[in-house]
Amino acid sequence: MNWRCPKIEVGAIKALLGRRVDGLILIGGTMPVDELNELCGDLPTIIVGRQIPNTHCIYTDNIDGGYLATKLLIEHGHREIAFIRGIAHHPDVIDRFQGYKNALHEAGIELNKSLVIDGDFTSESGVQAIETLESRKQSFTAIFAANDTTAFGARLALYRRNLRVPEDVSIVGFDDQAEAAFMAPPLTTIRQPARRMGTLASSALLGLIDGAPFQSQSFQGELKIRESVSHPSSSRQ
Repeated sequence: MNWRCPKIEVGAIKALLGRRVDGLILIGGTMPVDELNELCGDLPTIIVGRQIPNTHCIYTDNIDGGYLATKLLIEHGHREIAFIRGIAHHPDVIDRFQGYKNALHEAGIELNKSLVIDGDFTSESGVQAIETLESRKQSFTAIFAANDTTAFGARLALYRRNLRVPEDVSIVGFDDQAEAAFMAPPLTTIRQPARRMGTLASSALLGLIDGAPFQSQSFQGELKIRESVSHPSSSRQ
């Protein structure tokens, strides 16, 4: 599904419904709940990556993930932590931003809106976020990116400015994409248990088709600590 274009989501679902499938597994997306329910009707459906009341969902606790990522940076001594949050209305972004704010509040750090940059989950938006921080003349010693792809772009922008990771700026991502372990340096991130979620989605859908009940289930993200985080350098504090 293309979470940036609900029209594409609708078209994809209608195409599958036209093939008279017995059930659907929908991954992500931003289609309004009422429209989604009307479209799918009584067809057995599992939604992965979204938390929607009164539906069958499998999702990661994004609030906790955002909290863990930000807390790690705080524990390393960072107080000026930029957050590149992706599309502002996306449910994952809203929850990860809440986790970021929760960690700041717990540490007694006031939210600085100048450190919060909107993006769109792409590498390009990571590059643009660093440019925006520079244009605001906003100092920062660490970055929490709403996904790994955004973190890759931010890393490139820092490299072009001769800023070292993690010596000058620490970075944490979210998702643990395959490329994260091979970034230079390897990226600290929140791993989503994709395999377990996918396995559960498949078995749950088969159960729904056979008439078995299923209650929505959340998974905890796992903090994967790699070499992209360290204590802030004295020159950037």
